[in-house]
Amino acid sequence: MTTGPEDESALELRVLADAWHQTRPHWRDGKAREFESHHWQPLFSETSSYLDACAQLNNVLSQAEYETAD
Repeated sequence: MTTGPEDESALELRVLADAWHQTRPHWRDGKAREFESHHWQPLFSETSSYLDACAQLNNVLSQAEYETAD
């Protein structure tokens, strides 16, 4: 099985999340809270949902391809 763009995107999202978790303890002002609530959390949530939907779609398409193969 090959990896698709969503697999690479999931890896990149984990890299970003790791970087944020390493940064957050050192950046504790109001701008950090604003960034987290207005940018980071929505980005992480929406991207995670998108990647989950892509994985589900990929599973459906793979199953359809298997079922219709000669």
